[in-house]
Amino acid sequence: MAKRKYKITPAKTAKWIEEGRGQGRGLDYKPWLTIFDFPSRGKTSIPTGAIIPRLYQLFSSNEIAYFKCLEISQYIQQSTTITDIREQYPLLPLSETVAIAEKLGFKHPPQNGKDNIVLTTDFIITVLRDGDEIDLARTVKETRDLTQRSLKKLEIERVYWERRGVDWGIVTEVEIDSIFMTNAIDLWDDIAISEKPIDYEDIKFIATELSNDIVTTHKPLNKYCLAVDKRLGYENGTSLTVARYLIATGYWQIDWFLDFSTTNRIIVHTVKPLSILR
Repeated sequence: MAKRKYKITPAKTAKWIEEGRGQGRGLDYKPWLTIFDFPSRGKTSIPTGAIIPRLYQLFSSNEIAYFKCLEISQYIQQSTTITDIREQYPLLPLSETVAIAEKLGFKHPPQNGKDNIVLTTDFIITVLRDGDEIDLARTVKETRDLTQRSLKKLEIERVYWERRGVDWGIVTEVEIDSIFMTNAIDLWDDIAISEKPIDYEDIKFIATELSNDIVTTHKPLNKYCLAVDKRLGYENGTSLTVARYLIATGYWQIDWFLDFSTTNRIIVHTVKPLSILR
């Protein structure tokens, strides 16, 4: 499907506000921008989230990678609970960011050299801390894109969130371990095992059988799973699908900072109780 030409006017901005873009939470949130009205220079994606099962509007490979790292982290870590992720969040009202830019002595980013545009923050992440929900604002950039021009825009963004007492930061490739990111991207699809053609009772049964010897086996994961398929009478690959789900959701706790490959032995340090299997 061809993307519409990206041209924002004051009338379009008003229309988007009236439509509820940038408003709501959880399933009801509507991102300010969609991939159909913004000409991204790189890869775009509209995946369905695992934490909040709605379509997400992601504009670059970096945004996609960071989003998947966030969701995987929710399942494999116990210290932080993510309750919501909102992407392409607008910095409204526009008059405020214009005033901030003027105070900083910067020119507010216009569209095609004309009307000022509504700035956005890539992600607003809501986490639960000590019983309270806290918002974190994160912008995703590659270090090579941190030019003088972009840093001025980011300074406007920083001041906007500082005024609201919201923790804001820039996430680059330096902040995310490359091996963890590769593993998160590889295993993210395996969180949603409900979309696989496997009955839930079979998943529980296979998960139990797999977990019996996974800590002590020296076989590569794919061969270990094939042996379980053969012993239980399942189609080849069934147990591997369940194993990847157990890793992606943290039931099998592995070192995410080591290269993950199903052709290698996967060292599982602990197995969480399968009685709480989702």
